[in-house]
Amino acid sequence: MSAWLKEQANDFPPLEETLQPVECKKIPVLEVDELWSFVFRSKDKVWLWIAMNRETREIVASGYGDRTENTCRILWDRVPSAYKEAIVFSDYWSAYRAVIPSGQQRPVGKETGKRIILSVGIIPYGNSWHASYVRRCLFPNVLKCMRFV
Repeated sequence: MSAWLKEQANDFPPLEETLQPVECKKIPVLEVDELWSFVFRSKDKVWLWIAMNRETREIVASGYGDRTENTCRILWDRVPSAYKEAIVFSDYWSAYRAVIPSGQQRPVGKETGKRIILSVGIIPYGNSWHASYVRRCLFPNVLKCMRFV
């Protein structure tokens, strides 16, 4: 099955071509967040990092790995050029402060209701569907091929 998924993924256009265009006069706003699940064993945590356009709710970039600055940098490097000057809402995780330019980052806590992906329903968080979905999506061969748009 993984060979089939990889083959199908090659038929997709580049992600940047599938996104709605950013309005010239408007500064885009991104929300970035990370969540974890496991692959096969609960001690084998994998973190899924997501950058989402706040207005269109499109996932503009994603990455997976551990919860370090390196994986955050992978996510930021995958953000399309049209969003590189965006205002970026995140939590207070130190990796965001290290990678996202300080003039763009707006860290907020979950208690404010101002953020973020998991708290506004992009992924129904906290139920069995969520757990099953995340585990399947985090399976490395599948995640490499998935498109989140």
